[in-house]
Amino acid sequence: MNDINRKNKRKMNTYQNTELSINQRFDGLIRCAQLRTVYFNNDPNNKCLSGFIEYLRRHNKRFVNLIFYLTNIDNKKHYLKFEEFNKQEKQAIIYAIFQLRVLVALIPKNIVIPF
Repeated sequence: MNDINRKNKRKMNTYQNTELSINQRFDGLIRCAQLRTVYFNNDPNNKCLSGFIEYLRRHNKRFVNLIFYLTNIDNKKHYLKFEEFNKQEKQAIIYAIFQLRVLVALIPKNIVIPF
């Protein structure tokens, strides 16, 4: 058993991101969204995003609160539907979701739970 533990410890590395930086990934997501708006614009009101936020409200309100925390939108507006936010607030929500997408993509895959 000790030999197995020693072999596993040798394989463990500290975290490294050898691909694009966090900011480069974020900027790429923003640019892709801008291009989709200009060239495709198949969901101009972001109904899919509105539905996603409502889904989160029903199933895990903490995630919605996380998104709104990242946007710095006043707590009094957290109950609003996506369509009820102004343009700047909608953009802030989209940017916050893109930040989370970048973060999730970089989370290490082989995390274990210590006992």
